[in-house]
Amino acid sequence: MRRVCDPDMVKFHAAAVLQNVMRQYAPSHELSVADLYRLRQLAEYRVADEHYEYRHETMMWDWIALAGVPATEKVDAIIREVAEAELAREMEVTWVDPTAIALLESLGDKRIVAISDFYLSGRQLSKILDHHGLDRYFQGVYVSSDLLKTKRAGDLLDHVCEAEGCDVGDWLHIGDNRHADYEVPIGRGVDAYHFVDDLEMQRKICFQREFEAVLSGDGSSFEPQILKLRDVEEEERALAAQLRQELSAFDPLSDISSVGLLASIFAGFGRFILERAQEAGADTIYFATREGLFFKEVCELLAHGDILRSDSYPAFRMLEVSRRATFAASLRSASIQEMMRLWSLYSIQSMQAFARTLNLDEDRMSDFCTAAGISFEEKIVYPWKNERVIALFADGVFVDWLKAAIAQQRAALWEYLQGIGFDPGAAKNRFMVDIGWRGSIQDNLAFIVNGRLDGAYMALYRYLAEQPANAAKHGFLLDLNKTPDDQFHVGDFAALEFISNGPGGSVTGYAGGRAQRQTIASEEALMEQRILPMQARILSAIKDLLPVLRGTSLSAGSWREVARRAVRRYTERPDEEISSIFLELEHNETFGVGEIQDMRSDDDGELESLAGAAFNSAVRNELDQRRWYQTWLYGGPGRKLLSNLSVDQKLSAPRLQGIVKAPALIRSLGYRVSIFAPEPIRGSGGHRTIYNFAKALDVAGFNVDLFSERRGSQYAYIEQELAGHPIRMHEQWFSGIIPEAAVATVNYSSSYISKSFSDRVKKFYFVQDFEAAFNPVSDGYIRGENSFAEGHSHLCVGRWLPHVLRTQFGSGAMGSGLGIDPRIYRPLDDVERTDRIAVLFQPEKWRRLPEHCLEALTIVKARRPQTEIVFYGSAERPAAPFQNVHLGLVDDLAQLNRLYNSARIGLCISLTNPSRIPYEMMAAGCVPVDVYRYNNLFDYDSGTSLLAYQSAASLAAAMLHLLDDRNECDARRRSCIATAKGRTLAWEMDGAVNALEYVLNGGSLGDLAVPEPSYTDPPFIAGPDDRPAVRAWCAAQARMAGMD
Repeated sequence: MRRVCDPDMVKFHAAAVLQNVMRQYAPSHELSVADLYRLRQLAEYRVADEHYEYRHETMMWDWIALAGVPATEKVDAIIREVAEAELAREMEVTWVDPTAIALLESLGDKRIVAISDFYLSGRQLSKILDHHGLDRYFQGVYVSSDLLKTKRAGDLLDHVCEAEGCDVGDWLHIGDNRHADYEVPIGRGVDAYHFVDDLEMQRKICFQREFEAVLSGDGSSFEPQILKLRDVEEEERALAAQLRQELSAFDPLSDISSVGLLASIFAGFGRFILERAQEAGADTIYFATREGLFFKEVCELLAHGDILRSDSYPAFRMLEVSRRATFAASLRSASIQEMMRLWSLYSIQSMQAFARTLNLDEDRMSDFCTAAGISFEEKIVYPWKNERVIALFADGVFVDWLKAAIAQQRAALWEYLQGIGFDPGAAKNRFMVDIGWRGSIQDNLAFIVNGRLDGAYMALYRYLAEQPANAAKHGFLLDLNKTPDDQFHVGDFAALEFISNGPGGSVTGYAGGRAQRQTIASEEALMEQRILPMQARILSAIKDLLPVLRGTSLSAGSWREVARRAVRRYTERPDEEISSIFLELEHNETFGVGEIQDMRSDDDGELESLAGAAFNSAVRNELDQRRWYQTWLYGGPGRKLLSNLSVDQKLSAPRLQGIVKAPALIRSLGYRVSIFAPEPIRGSGGHRTIYNFAKALDVAGFNVDLFSERRGSQYAYIEQELAGHPIRMHEQWFSGIIPEAAVATVNYSSSYISKSFSDRVKKFYFVQDFEAAFNPVSDGYIRGENSFAEGHSHLCVGRWLPHVLRTQFGSGAMGSGLGIDPRIYRPLDDVERTDRIAVLFQPEKWRRLPEHCLEALTIVKARRPQTEIVFYGSAERPAAPFQNVHLGLVDDLAQLNRLYNSARIGLCISLTNPSRIPYEMMAAGCVPVDVYRYNNLFDYDSGTSLLAYQSAASLAAAMLHLLDDRNECDARRRSCIATAKGRTLAWEMDGAVNALEYVLNGGSLGDLAVPEPSYTDPPFIAGPDDRPAVRAWCAAQARMAGMD
């Protein structure tokens, strides 16, 4: 049997029933359906055994208790009602695979039994089989929840074999789960057939994503709307079936070309326009230039095809307008308060841009500014607060001149509107159409005309300016004013704006009842040669859609979901033709900013020569500068770049947030990933990094389960860290969920995933340190080393660990990380850098070399009494024989950044994998001192930190050298800042996610080059330490790193 939804959607439905039942018994309860669903998950975990099996009735009792229902006689009735509703729901959402029916009927008189890892009982499963007419085929039913034995563990198969009194070689097992229905039976000597339905696998992925969207409160998926219809009366269920039939018969997105996708989008928008205009009772629809010319053609085509099955349609007319042409005319006064309609959108503006926005005489405006002491081209932050601007608007002569200009423009606009039949003085309903994004042109017109003015838009962002009382706006794809938490996001609608643009330039004003226009010759040529032919093809595709659009029961509101999917596809992967058109385009942005923006770019530089953090940062910066960055990736210079990347570069590429989860290189297919983490510890940087990795996987499109070793006393910390991400959290390790990828995060979880999962599951070890070194040379040390020898793919923080794994264990490994947050750690202009050393002092961590640090600092303080020593990082005060400042544990990261900005140098020792703290110091311009060891030669860059021989004397000499030689210290500071700028936390997670996905898609981390050392400066050795044995030891460290 198949479901038409994710299995957990049935449980979610049961949670909705429970919520409704609880209202009868406990009207004051405030638990949402999602809250109740999560409580059910908790109940399942609490009553489940090690194979995640439980009896449904036992779970129900625990669930009801967790929901806060008192243990009274009512509990039995509640459980019975919810259980019956859940069973009925399973009957409703299941259907029978016709292939299975054909197989069952071909088996003749053979004995057939049903074996299922199912959460309901065998009695309930039999009822579902009976509901679908399947009970006549089966002579027995065996269910895991009755016996607490499972197919996936194999003991349910053993039980069936014994109960049926047959040998393992006497029966054939058929099922669709490769592990439970094929690998396990084969391993027990049972003949097995793996029934594979690729389409069903894809549907399961879609259903799973849909459920996660519903759980997070996102109603954008079309499927939940259909399923919701299935919950109501019979006639509505019939409508749901009709809609399903229509969608299965016609997939509006089956044509994945840009033309096909755009036809789906604009056809839906056209229908939306016509429906809204009909509701508004408008006799004419006015289409605003420039996009309106194309929208008018779309609506004319739909009306001609009688899309609404209506007796009549409004007239369609063009409205030649722009923000610049209508804004000044709409001003009700020449005051600063009225100008906030502009400055709420553009809070930084020069008076030259102000003049252009209001269509004012620039020479005259410049004279007024000169008299007020304002530079005409100076970009003024918050003009309404600027004393010179306030004085300008207090100048009566200026205000009179401004009023006259406003009045003249209003009269000219009024004359134009009167001439096209807009009839601005009449108290009637009007309807206009524009592409978006806040409807400011509609605002301008509504402030002028009498009567009502409605508007339809492709999308609407949050309004920033005052809204006229006589206006209403309607957004098709998006309206953040009505649904502020809408998760639909494409970054920039330029992708739709440019392709719907029209010829004739931008309207700049009016004279003699006619619109005045400004054109750009190159843009007009591009319009004529590239965009208009593309629009003709889109219109042709819409014409082909008309029979379906006219015959469907889908309203524009339902088609909106189809259009959203099309927008995502179109924006995510534009074809080469669309990309090349966009990259040639110039965009007139004279309103507000007073200039024309060019979509074309200069040479993109030598990106192909970069790697690691530098490559990630450079590509991210390149894409951040672009309105529609996918055109660069897939149709412009980026396409050539991406085709020539090495594997190392691909794994370092950025994964941008938003509509595209992995823009360029490696794409997730909805894989399920299980992460096995230690018990949560609040404040632990290592734990936070694990949770950041889980969140990064979720953002990339993976389905993530996070298993904590045990709940512990700080489990709420995980919930806090993962808030806003639909990551399933588990309070213990178990292998009942079979993922595509299992990830160990601590040395003993490495062996756990080896023992718990078959070779079908890809296994990874997310490595943050060489944990063996946390122990003396002992059993613990050996276990730590052996954790690297399990044959997993290793995702490492930093580049030293991959070198260890590649050269000492022959294991595939990828390293990225030791990233920092540049929003926190950065140079500050208001902090004076003084003769100060910032010291990370953690005596509880011996790998921080606390005794050597104190001894070295004692030497420094004796030589330079004026140098201030500031300790932080531990509540334990150092037993220092000199005056110092002890800050203890610093939770305020901004305070920490100020400390780094005030210190010339920092001392932070790493004897295993380097800490990210020195890089935070570097980002703030504080030069770190560390030890010259094998582990530190792969992440520090030459010319940044200063690495000294591992003695107190050499560490002290290195610090004194930097404090005494200001030129060298300043040079290293500049290098530190430049290097740290690209080492972001985003790069750290990008690399780990890319590497995991690369392996899941068939790659091997053994393909990567062995890391080379990045620190090639000689070790700093103090005079007393400068002897052959010390130099030989340092040379040995370099040789271990691969340096001759």
